[in-house]
Amino acid sequence: MITETAKRLASPLAINGVDFEARLTKTLPTWGQQLIFSNQANRLQQLQIPLMGDYQIQNAAVALQTYLTYLAQQHLPVDILTIKRGLKQATWPGRFEKINDEPLIILDGAHNPEGIAELVKTIRHQFKGRDIRLLFGALGDKNLAQMLPPLKKVASTLLLTTVPDNPRAATPEQYAQVDSEIAIEPDWPVALTRILADISTDDVLVITGSLYLISAIRSYFKGEIIDD
Repeated sequence: MITETAKRLASPLAINGVDFEARLTKTLPTWGQQLIFSNQANRLQQLQIPLMGDYQIQNAAVALQTYLTYLAQQHLPVDILTIKRGLKQATWPGRFEKINDEPLIILDGAHNPEGIAELVKTIRHQFKGRDIRLLFGALGDKNLAQMLPPLKKVASTLLLTTVPDNPRAATPEQYAQVDSEIAIEPDWPVALTRILADISTDDVLVITGSLYLISAIRSYFKGEIIDD
């Protein structure tokens, strides 16, 4: 579909992994990743983004290719320093976002099976050998049956909660229909307190699920709300 549309509109088409690519070179100790990007005309090294996850490398690649295509079409020069500065300032609230250091607390709005798969992949890659505490809350119309099992496998502790102030929030009964062995605390402040009371500074707490839940907890920690 995309290829056909590009041909019909006589638009240039660049495919990630074919016409351009980016790859991770190292994980930064200050939270982030360093990458290298290349296409037919450019090779940019030691680029840094303050975001975690393999998918963020690919997101950066697409953004870079788009920007470089624009510069080429407008016959403008490539300013490497501007590109590096822009990437370093990239933010994505609620997407594997660190909000506390000790213990390490991460917010991630993974609210569908695909998002959960990427989250689990990132957790396993970044935090091998560390205890992972997970707090999860979703809407009831999401595919809980595909999201709860991978979360349960990666977590040393998994606690379910209810998305606040939303009539579509998954109920304890809906969670129990998928897995009745997972602990449930409907009140998210109580759930958060329970986990924090039993966590060490070496553990990792990942709070994930609906953006409604992530927004509420982010506001609790940072006083900022995520727009849906």
